[in-house]
Amino acid sequence: MSRTRLLLLAAVGMLAACDNAVQPLTPGLSIVSGDGVTDTIQATPAQPLVVRVIGQDGTPMTGATVTFVGRPAGGYGRYRTYVGNIPPSTITTDADGFASGTVLLGNVAGKDSVTVSVPAAGLETIALFTILPGNPTGVAVEPPDTAVYVSGTVQLRGSIVDRFQNSRGGSLTYETTSAAVQLSSATLTGAAIGRGMVVGSSGTWRDTMWVSVVPQGAAAAVLTRFIGLDTQRVVFFNFDGTAMRSFDVSYWANPHPDWAPAGDVIVMQDGGPSPGFNPRLMLGDRTGPKQRILPDSIGFVSETDPRYAVDGTWIYFSGARPNVRPELWRVHPDGSGAERVSGSSDYYYGDYQPSPSPDDSRVAYTRNAVCCYDLLVFVLDVATGTIDSLPHADGTPTPGYMPRWSPAGDVIVYAATKPGQSQQYATILWLIDPDGSNRRPASNTNDAYWPEVDWSPDGRWLIATSYDDGSIHLIDTQTGLRLPLAFTKLPTKSLRQPSWRRETFGP
Repeated sequence: MSRTRLLLLAAVGMLAACDNAVQPLTPGLSIVSGDGVTDTIQATPAQPLVVRVIGQDGTPMTGATVTFVGRPAGGYGRYRTYVGNIPPSTITTDADGFASGTVLLGNVAGKDSVTVSVPAAGLETIALFTILPGNPTGVAVEPPDTAVYVSGTVQLRGSIVDRFQNSRGGSLTYETTSAAVQLSSATLTGAAIGRGMVVGSSGTWRDTMWVSVVPQGAAAAVLTRFIGLDTQRVVFFNFDGTAMRSFDVSYWANPHPDWAPAGDVIVMQDGGPSPGFNPRLMLGDRTGPKQRILPDSIGFVSETDPRYAVDGTWIYFSGARPNVRPELWRVHPDGSGAERVSGSSDYYYGDYQPSPSPDDSRVAYTRNAVCCYDLLVFVLDVATGTIDSLPHADGTPTPGYMPRWSPAGDVIVYAATKPGQSQQYATILWLIDPDGSNRRPASNTNDAYWPEVDWSPDGRWLIATSYDDGSIHLIDTQTGLRLPLAFTKLPTKSLRQPSWRRETFGP
């Protein structure tokens, strides 16, 4: 006979001895054994989790379905306590109303629980467990990767850990050779813009943490939907991870936010009425969209890809009228003065993703091609209507997405599909002079980015979302330095379409 069955029979015997032959049992769901157990990670406690179900008539409920459910783990590779081999586990009560299950403790130290319920009777109770760390196997420094401004500080939290990174306490010694940071005991201070490394140690154990010492600034970005019809979110944050705030937008929206030069509002494209085939331009702030820019009377069926002029007097966008492809337009932020800046479109060709030069004399944009390419990068002279295709030295055009004119006026960045990639959004960021010369990568050509990109106000840095690791990077176009913002890396989604704000957000 199994040990679990012997314990169950012992529990039945004790209860039977206490039962009065005349007095009925108390109705409900009760835990007989296995509650309040303390053991180490991944252990199987000696005591099974035994419950008993008594009906309203005071007699044991036979054949009732009892469900055992552990709490969600809340992290990749981490799992909580559960019963049976596959959570949730469903067990049927025996003739005496008992149900039992073998508990498997999770790999996360701390307080944990298993919720036991009898759905048919509307009963529920919770068994509590204390899970201790396992044997020490190394050390870990928290946070493993972070961001800080120059003169900003981070308090390092290091400890000895088990094989699942559960802390067993203890203190670490920290050291660094990076010029980007300074250390005073466990306090890290940003010393200069750059990427820094700190090693925490105890005895022979070592762990490395990283820090991006970032330029001043903040951003708006979009938490995009990943699978299905889940809600999207426009997220605002400082580059050191502080002052985060957000608002939700519909799942069909494609916001592409862009900051006004003053940094007080964003322009974005709203999804419009469901199912979202008619996007429209909106002004908003950190609390949400506020007002539509263009009235219906102008006659657009879609308004996309908004971009502010450097002085904030115009918002450029791609506007589509009925039965023709989009054209390049601009409008004042108050909705007045809407005018087309490109030639008339037709059924075949369309103009997209405009980005004006700092003096508004030219616009970089993309246009669909008849053959062989998805989109090509062009430059339009607003006054003359002349179009420059930015040909390469061999005369071929420049295929790419999302061109952005630098605020310094001397260079355009655009995204082009990474060679060998079947996904068009795994792109390399390229810099090119406005006359089509001096094409060069913005960073290492092994680095892939989503095509949405923005410039810092001084025209030195780019902000983009890494296709490879999912976090937002700040890229120094003069040196190629990349500064990941580790707090933007999410398990199943990514923050995309970032727009750089000059000033940081207050508390």
